[in-house]
Amino acid sequence: MDLPQQIRIGCSGWQYTLARGRLPCRSPTVALVPGARARAGAVSAAAGGWTLDLDRLEHFLRALPRGYRHTVEFRETSWYDDRVYALLEKHHVALCLHDMQGSATQRMVVGPFIYVRFHHGTSKYTGRYADERLDEWADWLADASAGGSDVFAYFNNDSGGHAPRDAVRLRDRIHERLLRPTFSPETRDRI
Repeated sequence: MDLPQQIRIGCSGWQYTLARGRLPCRSPTVALVPGARARAGAVSAAAGGWTLDLDRLEHFLRALPRGYRHTVEFRETSWYDDRVYALLEKHHVALCLHDMQGSATQRMVVGPFIYVRFHHGTSKYTGRYADERLDEWADWLADASAGGSDVFAYFNNDSGGHAPRDAVRLRDRIHERLLRPTFSPETRDRI
């Protein structure tokens, strides 16, 4: 696969039909496009609407295949707990930040990198993101990148085809902030 060096590929850790939003107790299968493993950005897992279960989370985190950056997205607020954050840190797994109504996360760094999923433009899985919302995220993500964090952002609001345009708008905003004299060339090159 011939991709520019800075391109990274994100993927889901397993088929939805097998996991159905739950953290399985067995190791997920990571299926990447042939030749793409070296370009893997992050492998995500979503824990649907089920509530906090520290033992199951610990078992799941221990089963994750090595050699990837992993992130877990929680869609139930009982998971937003310091004990969960400590387990994620212990296993070098990032908390997936997201904006899904009813379970949105705060902007925080948990784990070895930052991974953001944008689900909610004007409504769930649809609509263009407002400039003000992208500006707020761009400010925070540029600051995090300047502080040394690797940043991944994915848009899932695609029913109207807004996701790729919103991704470009966010990227451009982050680049604009990183081009300010306060950011080093090394920081700008990571985004």
